[in-house]
Amino acid sequence: MGSTTANTGGGSYGGGERDRDQLNKNVKKIALIKAADTEKKKQIAAGNQMFGGSVSQAVNEEMVNQKLAKVGSYFIQDGGNFIRTDEKGYLSAQAAGKKVSKSYITNSAGKEMKYGKSNSAMGSGDNSGAMTSTAISSKMLQSQNKFKGLAVGALSLAVPGIGGTVMRLDAGKSLKDAATPEKAFKEYKTQFGAKMSGKKPPKKSTLLSDTIGGINKLKLSLGE
Repeated sequence: MGSTTANTGGGSYGGGERDRDQLNKNVKKIALIKAADTEKKKQIAAGNQMFGGSVSQAVNEEMVNQKLAKVGSYFIQDGGNFIRTDEKGYLSAQAAGKKVSKSYITNSAGKEMKYGKSNSAMGSGDNSGAMTSTAISSKMLQSQNKFKGLAVGALSLAVPGIGGTVMRLDAGKSLKDAATPEKAFKEYKTQFGAKMSGKKPPKKSTLLSDTIGGINKLKLSLGE
């Protein structure tokens, strides 16, 4: 009888290499999430509740460190204009206290690690991305609801029939949420937590359900 030798390194199937690639990917992803969390805490400690841009910048810089992205261009802000420069000019302007910014070129792996498999926005609850798994603040949610309410409401005027009606209801809900930020943020946190843990989030309230709920509460308070 011939003997067989166990292949513990993955052999021709490449199992070991795939494991190493996945481990390397996980290490990079954890580094991006840590960078996002650290910057968020730093901004909150400084009193900044609108920290989206700062967190995104921190994640971009960590992606450069992890070879998931590279700097595309450097800019110096002059009033409302952005003047392109090189890295030396960028650093010199930054040291002089001028406003500067960068653009980044991100590879596909980096894009997924930043915005998740869903390729969605910050705080969406997709735990596969650094930005998507970072919860937004109450003020950020309120700002989003104000913008959505006004924008969708304006667009709905050009949409006839049931489509326009649905859009106006959606806009009304967003504006109501903006006017009641504590309640809206509580609902957002519940939705976010469920998505992050892989659970089906509870059904979001609508303008109609909020109105009916308010009427029922009023009836209870009146003893009806």
